[in-house]
Amino acid sequence: MKLFTDGIVALDGSKFKAVNNRDRNFTDRKLQARIEQLDDSIKRYLVELDRATVTPRLFCPVVSLISRRDRQGQAADAGTGRD
Repeated sequence: MKLFTDGIVALDGSKFKAVNNRDRNFTDRKLQARIEQLDDSIKRYLVELDRATVTPRLFCPVVSLISRRDRQGQAADAGTGRD
């Protein structure tokens, strides 16, 4: 079933404009700078994540409520003598 035995070219009158503005082109230097920005952003995120793990009340109310509930449960268990 050889539908295309010869080269086929279709023209419909469409025009395309190439755009090479600063926001859409990338050089080695721009890529390296962007990679560094992303690395710094990841580092900041990990620091904030560590800080949130240490002090959950400041960053996540749900974690704070869960830890408060766990502490209350432990205090209740300690008061009744259960482990």
